[in-house]
Amino acid sequence: MEHKELRFQRLLSNDEVTNGEPVYLFNADRFVRNFVDLQTEFRKIYPNTRIAYSYKTNHIPGICKLVDTLGGYAEVVSSTEADLAYYMTARNTGRVIFNGLIPGKYMADILKFDGKVNVESWEGLKCVLENAEKQVKIGIRIGEEDSRFGFLESELFKVLSKITEAKQTVAGIHCHVGGSRSLQTWKKKTERMLRIARDVENILGYPLEYIDLGGHLFGRMDEELKKQFGDDIPTFREYAETVATLVRDTYEKRKSMPQLILEPGTALIADAVSILATVQNVKIRGMKRVATLDVSSHDCGMIADYKNLTVENISAPDLKSDIPIVICGYTCMEEDYINREYMGRLKTGDRVLIHNCGAYSMSMKGNFIFPMLAMYMVNDNYEIQEIMRERGQLSDITARCAIGGRRCAT
Repeated sequence: MEHKELRFQRLLSNDEVTNGEPVYLFNADRFVRNFVDLQTEFRKIYPNTRIAYSYKTNHIPGICKLVDTLGGYAEVVSSTEADLAYYMTARNTGRVIFNGLIPGKYMADILKFDGKVNVESWEGLKCVLENAEKQVKIGIRIGEEDSRFGFLESELFKVLSKITEAKQTVAGIHCHVGGSRSLQTWKKKTERMLRIARDVENILGYPLEYIDLGGHLFGRMDEELKKQFGDDIPTFREYAETVATLVRDTYEKRKSMPQLILEPGTALIADAVSILATVQNVKIRGMKRVATLDVSSHDCGMIADYKNLTVENISAPDLKSDIPIVICGYTCMEEDYINREYMGRLKTGDRVLIHNCGAYSMSMKGNFIFPMLAMYMVNDNYEIQEIMRERGQLSDITARCAIGGRRCAT
């Protein structure tokens, strides 16, 4: 990897390609490292581990296709995402895992072609059983007592009975626990799922094919962002040593061990995307300065709501200031914060790089005030490889709209 200043110079020279507009930069090298390293750490301990990328976290087709190239599965939660996964996997529906809340015939279609569906409600189970055209293998989502998702443990016997009465098979169990990403949380949920798996197998009389532990892992991040999360930030290796070891010790004497599935999104994509933006103005407000960029916190993802994203001034690197700058977005809302206490220097026209913007940014932004940013694939040295998405246009807003019964023209 080149020295930072050289990489910054290359970024500035890319303005001929990007037209000086704000853009997303997807570091494909970093994403591949994240995927391979996470999978490798788990497979060292439990070889039958599979990574399923969470499409909802960032569903840009080029990223989803890269996952497929790496041998990863697609974790989807809607019919739209299922259709995208069907396209990205070249119609290999067997590499699709559905965990959505809205029942539909497409759930049975995924199972028909050997995909995985983890039903989480009575309506979802009924939909699958009524639409199944052949014998299928169904997954069951297990929820916590205080969660709105999945079946409770107390409902499991009835769920298993319904599936058995319909002469269908239970393939596996699934959970996804939000909140804490700590090792203790992962240890607790893994132990719980292994216990439930044992109980389910005892009731059914046959072994499960998979145990799906969902996502919600910490990923890699720069030191400035990491310190805002405290001391308990596990590495991929530490997650594997905690989780995969428990699964291995449970099944090591079994000839056919169940597949362990992880569904990371943020852990893979967050630090693989940065935003290249420009300072529009800097104002003095009391004892602080306020800088406005040509992007908003909505472009950066949900993390901007509660953390200060790392910002680097690539026009004048390493210039420090004793007066904090509040870096804001372009919206008409006071609390459009990207960094609330930036301690560098900024002036109008400076180009800045905002890090850790890959998770829940593009997939949630829409065309609020300004259209969606373009995205370019870069390598570790910020050399542009290809365009992944063009900048949004007015037609994205008007194309499917009508006024007085007539389609809008742009």
